[in-house]
Amino acid sequence: MSIRSKFRLGFALLLATFAAFGWYTIEQTLQLNRQFREVINRSLSAMITTDEMTVATSELANFEAQALLDEDAGLRSEHRARAKAIRRRIRELELQYREFYSLPSHQVVLDELAGNLDAFLETLDKQHATHEAERGEVSRELLEESVRRHKRVIGSLVKLDQVASRMAREAASASAETAARKSRLGVATAVVIVALVLLGLTALTDAHILRDIRRLVEAIDSLAKGDIAIVVPLTKQRNELGDVARALEQFRLNALDRERLQKQEAHDLEFARRIQLAGVPRRPRVRSDDGTFEICGRLVPSRTVSGDFLDFHQLDSHRLAVAIGDASGKGVASAMFAGWARGTLKSESLRATSPGGCLTAANRVLARRNQDMMFVTAFYGILDLADGSFSFANAGHELPYLLNSTDGVRQLAADPGLPLGVTEKIDFQTSRIRLVPSDAIVLFTDGITEAAAADDRLFGRDRLIKLLADHRQADCDALLDMLLGAVREFSAGVPPSDDIALIALRYNAPAQPVGQTG
Repeated sequence: MSIRSKFRLGFALLLATFAAFGWYTIEQTLQLNRQFREVINRSLSAMITTDEMTVATSELANFEAQALLDEDAGLRSEHRARAKAIRRRIRELELQYREFYSLPSHQVVLDELAGNLDAFLETLDKQHATHEAERGEVSRELLEESVRRHKRVIGSLVKLDQVASRMAREAASASAETAARKSRLGVATAVVIVALVLLGLTALTDAHILRDIRRLVEAIDSLAKGDIAIVVPLTKQRNELGDVARALEQFRLNALDRERLQKQEAHDLEFARRIQLAGVPRRPRVRSDDGTFEICGRLVPSRTVSGDFLDFHQLDSHRLAVAIGDASGKGVASAMFAGWARGTLKSESLRATSPGGCLTAANRVLARRNQDMMFVTAFYGILDLADGSFSFANAGHELPYLLNSTDGVRQLAADPGLPLGVTEKIDFQTSRIRLVPSDAIVLFTDGITEAAAADDRLFGRDRLIKLLADHRQADCDALLDMLLGAVREFSAGVPPSDDIALIALRYNAPAQPVGQTG
């Protein structure tokens, strides 16, 4: 049974309870009304009988008096006949009183009425007998006596009338009290029944709904904590909670699929990282056999793969090429574009006659096939090992620093240029300087200068220049390790936000042409 059906059943029971209570209340009210009407009708009938008895006794006294005083014998006979009929009616009314007043407390008043009525009729009988014998003082005394007896009868009738009124009042009061008592009883019964129904609904809710909800909440908490190996309960229930459970189970299955995909993606990224790092020169530190130059590089991805690249290799026996770059964006797309740019630069370097020509040719290849509008900054230079001349071209990249034992640290000057891949219509210019023995050149990406500390300060160029100046005599390997250590210390507690690529090239002395060393 669904939760909705259970609640409908509970509300139906409540409505049935209220309907039964309403029917009971109406039925009790109607019954009390019938009883009240019966008592009122009896009281009214008694009052009407009292009025009729009052009139009958008055008429009887009147006719008996006329029969006593009238001189005409015919009229006296007529009066007596009518008086006789009234006597019979009085006896009938007396019997009716016995029907109306049946309680023991009423017998006293009824007996009093019967006694006064008998005495009144006895006086009238004496009055009638005396009239036959004589007219005089005795008849007048009997008339006065009948009047007194009649007043007593009227007094008894008044008492009966009061009894009838009291009966009506008592009936009304009893009816109201009974109605109130039964109403209270009905309300109490209804409250008890409603409480029992609500208690049953509460027990049903706790047993079949809240318990299942708690189980679902526990499952949701487990899923929120990353435990996707749980067994989601209630998936086979055919109600609303079952629907929720099946949705949670589908969510769990989707999470399992995502976890498998993430593991596969992590594996693929790790594989891509190994491939990318394999593209870095096999020996990150290279020293010529005759000591003419020393060069080393570092590539530190902020993520699994890097959008920065570096490369160095000998073009021939006396020329050494170096390249560094930073592709736009982050992640796999940036790394793939950086790898494409690095491969294109290396390919074009074998045909180009100058660094500017190499960047120009590589840019045309990248821009022509760049539907995603990505770009890469790059610096490319060639060191002539025979005379120390260094020719270079720049494509929107950070210009390297020259470390001189006497003049300190200065940044190379060149046309900044646009990044590779923006547009085909760019011709990059070549600049030249001459190195003296012990001069060094440090190439870097902005992951160095834009490294952030916990208080949002940036590492910056000034800090980089000072470190280079303080360690300009260090060998290339130690110099790069010092720079990376300084960046890590500066950014302690802050995850790296950008990749870092570094190349340090030191020119020691002119030499005869050497074989390829990179």
